[in-house]
Amino acid sequence: MTARRARRTRRVTLRDVAAAARVDPSAVSRVVNNDPRVSVSEATRQRILEKVAQLGYRPNVGARGLRTSKTWTIGFVLPSLGNPMYEPIVRGVETEAHERGYGIVLGSQIEGRSPGTFASLLQEGRVDGLLVASSSLHDDFIRDIIEHGPGPVVPVNRRVEGVKSCVVVNDEAASAKAVHYLAGLGHELIGGIFGPSEIDTAIRRKKGFLEAVAEASVSSVGVDRPGWTAEHGYTAARQILRDAPEVTAIYASTLLMGLGVLRAAAEEGRAVPSSLSVICLHDNPAVSAYLVPPLTTVRLPTEEMGRRAVQLLIERAEGGPERAIMIEGDGEILERASSGPAPTSR
Repeated sequence: MTARRARRTRRVTLRDVAAAARVDPSAVSRVVNNDPRVSVSEATRQRILEKVAQLGYRPNVGARGLRTSKTWTIGFVLPSLGNPMYEPIVRGVETEAHERGYGIVLGSQIEGRSPGTFASLLQEGRVDGLLVASSSLHDDFIRDIIEHGPGPVVPVNRRVEGVKSCVVVNDEAASAKAVHYLAGLGHELIGGIFGPSEIDTAIRRKKGFLEAVAEASVSSVGVDRPGWTAEHGYTAARQILRDAPEVTAIYASTLLMGLGVLRAAAEEGRAVPSSLSVICLHDNPAVSAYLVPPLTTVRLPTEEMGRRAVQLLIERAEGGPERAIMIEGDGEILERASSGPAPTSR
């Protein structure tokens, strides 16, 4: 980890390449930019290109113009372009960016792809700032690109220790609201499914869940998973239903996890909602309203979160102060057919 972080602490510069190739920096600049005025020999040109490849040098396209110039483009990193929960966040980001004259470059943190791919958007001057909503990037990497990158970076829907700027919704209060809703329906043993235990978002959702369980004087069974997908919800729900078959309700901390819970319930012979109620955090009506049964959700102001994230990023790019923003409110429960009274209270 130490060696990997050391390699990321400073971007390789044109002068580094020049020193390694034993030439003047102007020669490196003309070679990498295919300047027709370059007057070096073919052997020297090849040596320069070899050092460029060895050192991992990337020319800063923004530096080719004025240092104060803008690209009028914002980079936005998502954990997956196919996750329906992020659609309203993207809509908010696109709307606010468009109103302010900015374009958006979307990217996803696909497993196996180097995180440096996204840092290069800043390092090469292709964007004015970066929004990071990916839950799979490690905190230390996000801290590195914030500390050493040439432009602002704002985590979205996530807080990172040591990072002052971020925009989040009140996941803790929304999780608590889901528990109180289920307790109000008479459920006395509630399952909870959460994401990676080291990620702030998962920590806050679990904290709200457990505090509400204590306040409502009910019992709970919780399972953490290393991700937030439908598969993670499915495997967690099967574990809960087999280890604690007396559970009558499950709270899933993402929409995709909620989909997995519905499948697990069907395979375990638990009719929804007569035998098992299901509720999840976040909503996308194009998905949740058309499931069988339609899924009860807690809708949070994620579109507003996207808009506020763009506002903060632009403020930071213009020299504004770092600040953390939490969109207040505990969300709105959209009651659909996946939830109902506990079996004993029907």
